[in-house]
Amino acid sequence: MIEQITIEKFELTLVEIRALSEKLHGAVYTPGDAEYEAARLVWNADINRHPALIVRPADATGVAAAVTFARENELPLAVRGGGHSLPGYGACDGGVLLDLSALKGIEVDPAARVARVQGGVLGRELGKATLPHGLALPLGQVPATGVAGVLLGGGIGWLTRMYGLSCDHLLSAEVVTADGQIITASASEHPDLFWALRGGGGNFGIVTSMEVKLQPAGMILGGMIIHPMTQAADFLRFYRDFAANAPDELATTLMFVSIPPIPVIPAHLHGQPAVMTGVCYAGDIEEGQKVLAPLRAFGTPLVDMIAPMPFGVLQGMGEAGGELGLRHDIRSGYLQELSDEAIDTIVDSVFEMPRPFSATHIMHLGGAMSRVAPDATAFPARDARFLYNILPIWQDASQADASRSWMNAFDDRLQPFTHGGVYVNFLGDEGPERVRAAYGPNYDWLATVKQQYDPTNLFHINYNIEPMLPGQ
Repeated sequence: MIEQITIEKFELTLVEIRALSEKLHGAVYTPGDAEYEAARLVWNADINRHPALIVRPADATGVAAAVTFARENELPLAVRGGGHSLPGYGACDGGVLLDLSALKGIEVDPAARVARVQGGVLGRELGKATLPHGLALPLGQVPATGVAGVLLGGGIGWLTRMYGLSCDHLLSAEVVTADGQIITASASEHPDLFWALRGGGGNFGIVTSMEVKLQPAGMILGGMIIHPMTQAADFLRFYRDFAANAPDELATTLMFVSIPPIPVIPAHLHGQPAVMTGVCYAGDIEEGQKVLAPLRAFGTPLVDMIAPMPFGVLQGMGEAGGELGLRHDIRSGYLQELSDEAIDTIVDSVFEMPRPFSATHIMHLGGAMSRVAPDATAFPARDARFLYNILPIWQDASQADASRSWMNAFDDRLQPFTHGGVYVNFLGDEGPERVRAAYGPNYDWLATVKQQYDPTNLFHINYNIEPMLPGQ
């Protein structure tokens, strides 16, 4: 460890670093430490930031000490759960990176179908604890993401149509506020904060633990069916009608990709442009076979890997989206309909997609998530029918301009068909107006809650909601 670090006009000696570590009940890393380089990296390799301090508290008291330290010394504060923020909000330059990865506690009460989960737990870690009981918290499709980050932004995944969003399952949260207090938010305690946490992201405090309700998740009918990209236009027109009649038990995601080198897929198909349809039927298996029969009969599939399986096997397939080392960006939004014009736009654009890593996803929404009022939680887009993700992914920095050019042109062409909002967890670094679009009619009330719990906007390295006094 170096003897002293300087952050602009602020100096911190070795003795003070050690004292901070004791308050945190955890580790403090500076640029001179062997652990620093690995600790500063995030999932998106396009992000390359150098915090002055990386702090890794062991408990909520330590988190509160880190927040107080950053506030009192007027330092930028970034908060990292799983580190999967596409714009790299889990890192900062010249400030404090508060890393929650030491907060790994999980307690499961299978009889009550409730779990208590600390703020550094990843989706795969929670699944390992709950799935042996035949239970799961509905989360996203990539198990490497942090549970808290997914839930606080809403949480859309395989079980959304069946059970609702991740945030719909929050029962209470332990929160460290900007003034260093540790409070509980629930329906009966700080209900305004509890409302805002369910979709409002990390704007209001740091969630150090959560109590969540779990849902049954045993055997499902799921997997993947793959069609050649040459069938994309006809397949999308078929899929439009198929999705319109889908029961809540069925979730599907279309992935326009170059087939990745997955061992279960024949090697001669690797790299071939294709439409991969991910499937999760969470109801009766025999009924699911009937529901999925038209999908499996359409066209000439290259591979049909749909089969009965434990839900955890399907969830584990998303690990392919969690690897480090690639550069990412995103444009996303909602579609109400897959009109012929929208389908033609999608097909034309995916044929121009940079290869081999880039992808385009279309997720079918609706079901249980749509039966919650738009103002019941901070997440407002309850009536959206489809979610699209345009995902340029590249390896070499020299490919960035071409990759982003394709992304922006595709997104511009889709705008006439969009719902108008955006899922905050799938936002890029797109500015305040897009954040406002994510929250729509709920934004002003969120800004009022922000004023109450973080009036100086300490928690601003995020999809930021600025504080606003009532009546402004």
